[in-house]
Amino acid sequence: IKQSLVINGNTLGVKRGEGNVLGADDAVGIVVILWLLSNKVDIGAVFLRGEEVGLKGATYAATNSFSWLSKFDMCIEVDRAGTDEVITHQSPGRCASDQYAENLAAQLGMGHEPSPNGVYTDNSMFDMIPECVNLAAGYVNQHSENETCNMGYVVSLCKSLLDVDYSLLGSHRTEGDDVDGWEDSGWDY
Repeated sequence: IKQSLVINGNTLGVKRGEGNVLGADDAVGIVVILWLLSNKVDIGAVFLRGEEVGLKGATYAATNSFSWLSKFDMCIEVDRAGTDEVITHQSPGRCASDQYAENLAAQLGMGHEPSPNGVYTDNSMFDMIPECVNLAAGYVNQHSENETCNMGYVVSLCKSLLDVDYSLLGSHRTEGDDVDGWEDSGWDY
């Protein structure tokens, strides 16, 4: 689909009234992965389908690639609206420790804060990986023609992720800390 884009400073959007959405939710995550790979960062990259329609690809991967996924100590997904959250909890419960999120936020140096206010994204299915966070991707108003993306933030995030010393983030989760606080949250999982 050919879309008319609107650029206002660092903000990218689509021309309103044409019924289109920008698609920064989930495209920013793909851009970040490609950026890291093109800069020779040694990561295990996973591209999944069907996140927006029930985590279909993540569910398949969790079942059929369990042993490969289990080799990883951490998973950073870039699929959160806004510019300041490192999500530690998603609907299934705790996905990452606060300490891990604080360490990542400190190394990024962009004003991120740990947040338990996640919903669902692909790595919520990866309970075999001790530390799974969902990192702010710079978009707002996702799934609508009002969706915009702060491209200045995306560029800064890509550059900051290059400078992270991932070996210093650590793995801090212990058995039994996967549901803390969720029993009072109102979620039925």
